[in-house]
Amino acid sequence: MTKSCFSGPFLLLFLCGAAPGLGSVVVKEYAYFQSYLTWQEAQEYCSGDLNTSTSADMGYTYSTSDVDYLMMHGYRAWIGLQWVGKEWQWVDGEALTHPLWVQQPLDSDECASIFYPNHGYYGNDCEESFFFFCNTIPGTSSDFIPESKTLAEASKHCVGLGMNLAVLPDHDHVRYAIIPRDFPVWVGVPSEEASGTEFGDWPPGETSAAGDCVAVSSLQRLLSSEPCSAPLPFVCRWDNVVLVRERMAWEAAMEHCRALGHELVSVEPGDDHDYLAGRAAPAGTEAVGRTANSSEL
Repeated sequence: MTKSCFSGPFLLLFLCGAAPGLGSVVVKEYAYFQSYLTWQEAQEYCSGDLNTSTSADMGYTYSTSDVDYLMMHGYRAWIGLQWVGKEWQWVDGEALTHPLWVQQPLDSDECASIFYPNHGYYGNDCEESFFFFCNTIPGTSSDFIPESKTLAEASKHCVGLGMNLAVLPDHDHVRYAIIPRDFPVWVGVPSEEASGTEFGDWPPGETSAAGDCVAVSSLQRLLSSEPCSAPLPFVCRWDNVVLVRERMAWEAAMEHCRALGHELVSVEPGDDHDYLAGRAAPAGTEAVGRTANSSEL
């Protein structure tokens, strides 16, 4: 590899734990989390709350193919079952006669949800935000609403559609309703950069809206624009690249990395290079070295 002609000060990237000679390998891993958080909460969880020695943030996908292999099927949704007085009752006033509890509700739980792929009920705090099911006649087919709301908000939404929160009174009705569903999942695509198709496909006629954040649908893998304050499931991403926020010349950067037992990132032009350029872009990072056939960031 020829010596870089760049000598000015730059921010630099180096690989965590990469042995000499393996500096061109970029490893990315993604994980789906079924908790419901806002976009900012999800970003903070991924980048700050995970116990990991590698670099982590929300799943910043440079194309939806980055998460194609992920199974993003798990979801939680409100149903029309609440604790009333001294018993659990459905919204039509009928008492619960088939207690299909996956876990016994806590004394503080006053509302019930389902959690796919399990076919049963869970007790919850009514102020949590989940997706929900509506139906018109108890025990009939239910409409899945992939919008996260509190129990009261979900009930109001169903009533506005001429329905109520769904009554799923027995095992057959639960199994019929609780199937794989398509719903939005937070990823780290910045809304201001996602108006085109570089990051994935949008439904016909839809693009990113100003002030909103970008999600990807769990089954179809289509992008959608969602209010950043909406609690949704999310994807975290890990990679073996660490952005070092220091300015130094190329030679000093290489020595700095080696003093830490690492190597300065070296990648061939292509997907890895584009990925690292995107990783560095939010911090205003520029490339620190480039040769005819390879580049170092």
